[in-house]
Amino acid sequence: MPSSRRATVIASLLTTGLTAALITAQPTQAVVGSTVTDPSQAFTVNLSIGEGEEARKCSGALVDPQWVLTAASCFASSPGQAGTVAPGAPALKTVATLGQVKLTGAGAVERGVVDLVPRTDRDLVMAKLASPVLGVPTVDPTLSPPSKDSTVKAAGFGRTRTEWVPGQLHATDYTVASVSGSEIHLSTSEASGICKGDAGGPSYRAVEDRYQLVAIHSRSWGGGCLGSKETRTDAIDTRVDDINPWIHQIRGLPAQDVPLSGDFTGDGEDDIAVFQDYGKTPAGANRSALWSYEGAAGAFKDPRTAWDSINDGSSSSFNWDAAKPVTGDFNGDGHTDIGILYRNANTPDGRARTTLWTLTNNNDGTHTRTKAWDSIDDSPDSSFNWDAAKPVTGDFNGDGHTDIGILYRNANTPDGRARTTLWTLTNNNDGTHTRTKAWDSAS
Repeated sequence: MPSSRRATVIASLLTTGLTAALITAQPTQAVVGSTVTDPSQAFTVNLSIGEGEEARKCSGALVDPQWVLTAASCFASSPGQAGTVAPGAPALKTVATLGQVKLTGAGAVERGVVDLVPRTDRDLVMAKLASPVLGVPTVDPTLSPPSKDSTVKAAGFGRTRTEWVPGQLHATDYTVASVSGSEIHLSTSEASGICKGDAGGPSYRAVEDRYQLVAIHSRSWGGGCLGSKETRTDAIDTRVDDINPWIHQIRGLPAQDVPLSGDFTGDGEDDIAVFQDYGKTPAGANRSALWSYEGAAGAFKDPRTAWDSINDGSSSSFNWDAAKPVTGDFNGDGHTDIGILYRNANTPDGRARTTLWTLTNNNDGTHTRTKAWDSIDDSPDSSFNWDAAKPVTGDFNGDGHTDIGILYRNANTPDGRARTTLWTLTNNNDGTHTRTKAWDSAS
């Protein structure tokens, strides 16, 4: 097949019409693989777009109780063809069915789609539901792209090898062949692939006890699908990791933040980071994140998420209001890290408790959180009031690793004089810090 013809075929989008004429006119691509029975994967959404002869089917991923991430091509004026999708209410009536891996299963719910927020640089759109759905699993976009030869699971409600409209979620394993620009190229050795009705469906991976959204289905050869004579099963998905902050912005998360600066990439140019408040998760945990804006030749690249507290563990809770972030090179590798002085709940016997966390730069655009100091470890009766502490950073002992200095407000002396102390949390160069009194105004 000539290369121009191959490019045209693989560019066929995955939307599908509901009538025979539309199916014939748009040879687009449902995931043929195994039936999904695990209810924790019910974040995959079935989308019905339009009515009558204009009707078409797509899939999507529920990334928030009120937001679905899917392919913009699903809403294009010409189904199955690339084109600009206008923001606002969809031109065609759109209904999302979600909450179950089988569309007719007990507990499946329907919501109308009332608003679209498309990306202009890729086949992606955020679709807002008329009202939130509670008790339905959501999937969080990953913070980093998948590595070459890693495995992802591609899911959707579209056509299978033997059924036109299965009404059942299916998934198959794909291997990441390459990551380029805004796309992820997928391949599989299975004799089945991504079919009609899967456009906008998720590719995801299991990470410990949760799933991470890696990409959204965009284009496919469609091999192994009912009615297709094609044998090739390659597919192209749209990345979501590099636009993680945009997704969170659209979700309307709280807008409290603290800007920070430093050389996070180690290239000699300062970058910007933003410590962001994400409010509470649907489970009620406090959520914070770190965004990075990398400097490049006097400008800044688009932001990406460098750390998200929910990725520390499913039960992780990190309160933005209880954090005082500072910057420094805590491990001496030439890349800026983040230190966070954090207010904890009081101990059972009423003592104030403060911890120091470091968001260590992994030098790949991400950070890892580690506890570097805990006030209750200083002594059995130790009490350290976060509200009375003002942290600053510097290399106070000249060893090339950043330390923390804390100007601390003490209770007044017995004769009524104000008292302030300076504490240093000296970097032990092993990921921990030790607290030492450096100065006391009462002395």
